[in-house]
Amino acid sequence: MNIIYIRFKLDPQELEELRSEFPQYEIFTPNDIENSPLQMLKSNFWDFVEILFDDELNSQELNKAHRLRWIHSPTPHIDKIHLETLDEGQNILISRIVEPDSSTISEFVLGAILLYSKNFLLWERRIHGDKKSDDQDFPEMWQLKDRILLQVGLGETGSTIAERAESMGMRVWGACPQRSFHPHCQKTYAFDSLHSLLPSADVVCICLPREKQYKGWFQENQLALIKEGAILINVSPSGAINEEALLKSVQTKNYRGVIVDSRQLPNKHSPLWNMPNVLLTPKISAKPRGERHMAYSVFRHNLRQYVRGNVGDMKNVVGKR
Repeated sequence: MNIIYIRFKLDPQELEELRSEFPQYEIFTPNDIENSPLQMLKSNFWDFVEILFDDELNSQELNKAHRLRWIHSPTPHIDKIHLETLDEGQNILISRIVEPDSSTISEFVLGAILLYSKNFLLWERRIHGDKKSDDQDFPEMWQLKDRILLQVGLGETGSTIAERAESMGMRVWGACPQRSFHPHCQKTYAFDSLHSLLPSADVVCICLPREKQYKGWFQENQLALIKEGAILINVSPSGAINEEALLKSVQTKNYRGVIVDSRQLPNKHSPLWNMPNVLLTPKISAKPRGERHMAYSVFRHNLRQYVRGNVGDMKNVVGKR
């Protein structure tokens, strides 16, 4: 028995399409296993899995999956696929969908900038709230023209953010690993120059790759350099800002606004949830992007190539591990 194990949620119609087109495989979902009368599916299931459709695989599962030959991730991320204990000689093909829609994420960032620059969160309190509050509680609204955006990270998404901000009249400075020319940045610097850039930026937007080296990369010393009244936005999938450092910074600095959009949000008891002008969102900046349908379409295309032995025609192949 050769099994395709689909842990990513598909519509019943999509599952039926796969079963009809690829009868040489038994296709199972977690629900199928739970309701199956076959004991072997509960005890020795991983012995028969050849293809996995999911973005997670722990080492215990891998140790049982001796027939596993291909993993297709329905997201751009493969860091939760733990292949450290892979047996020597057991090659596993890995593919995934492409990066999130950079245009959608850039819209989220511009929305965040407008949210705080135009005081959208403060107007109700201003009109109906404490009449004793003075102008210090209600900062002057910004015009974006000539405001400085420091874009930290100039990959595809960071570049699109820079382009959109430029079109709004902002002065865009870019920071990336190595200093280079960028068409939508007035100035571009290497990361080691951040200490001289942060004090001048009105908006600091962090968009770094999902790589271990960038997890917690923004520490207390960098945050301390951001000027009072600035807007801080983090849309990095890597959890680029150290949580403790961010909490201390928000407690001691008067930010105009802070938005952290991440899959790894602080726990529910964190004081960050109750900080004024701080918004924490569960990685929504890339939505809507049709990720589920995209994941299914790419998987079905790749499965057709896989069964024909045309590995070279599969899309978004990361490589073999």
